[in-house]
Amino acid sequence: MTPISRDALQLHNDFMLVITALFIVVFGIMIYTMVRHRRRAGYRPTKFTGPTGTVQWLWAMVPFAILLFVDYALMGLN
Repeated sequence: MTPISRDALQLHNDFMLVITALFIVVFGIMIYTMVRHRRRAGYRPTKFTGPTGTVQWLWAMVPFAILLFVDYALMGLN
């Protein structure tokens, strides 16, 4: 195995660990939310007002920030 291929394999493994951890966290939150907020017979849903524009932008930028952090940390751009 050449040093370049060994580095590529190590980088792949590092990314897979981070992505697997993110998958497990997000999947766990999704399952918890589905169980916690399931509908019951006779239940009347609440009227939601919706988030503000700032909150929507924040939730859109959080995954982007995580990807930038992963790129910064694993690619050694520091």
